[in-house]
Amino acid sequence: MKAKKLDIIVIGACAASLAALAVVFPRLPQTIPVHWNFKGEVDGWGSRWTILIMGALPLALYLLLKIVPRLDPRKEAYEKHGKSYSILAMALSLVFIIMGLCMLASTLVPHSLVAAIVVLSSIIGGVIYLFVYSYLLWRKSSDSGKSLETQSGK
Repeated sequence: MKAKKLDIIVIGACAASLAALAVVFPRLPQTIPVHWNFKGEVDGWGSRWTILIMGALPLALYLLLKIVPRLDPRKEAYEKHGKSYSILAMALSLVFIIMGLCMLASTLVPHSLVAAIVVLSSIIGGVIYLFVYSYLLWRKSSDSGKSLETQSGK
């Protein structure tokens, strides 16, 4: 039940982000910045449709990551590490939501790239923390599984 609520929240956040980008879409210029160099200067431009692709990507990625465990013949691994896998799916979706909103902010508000980079860096730091936490959780469950096998083998 708790996992389904989290799924609804993540899917809702992805849909809300896509809806926000779709609402602003008509006001965007035909070309928007899509890449910046280390100095914060735009060095890549793309069509304004890129913003909708960035908006749809988190939802598509999250749904794909939810479907993959059902298709994979090694389902036991997902059952064993389901919590870590769910955290990873949510974190990736969140990063892509933030990237799309940062792209939108830098398009609508000139020189907002610095603020967007600060926000994105904070999010990426949080995601790295989640990866480390998930890895440690996985290691703990793997180690406890080995110790149980060792104990039962004696």
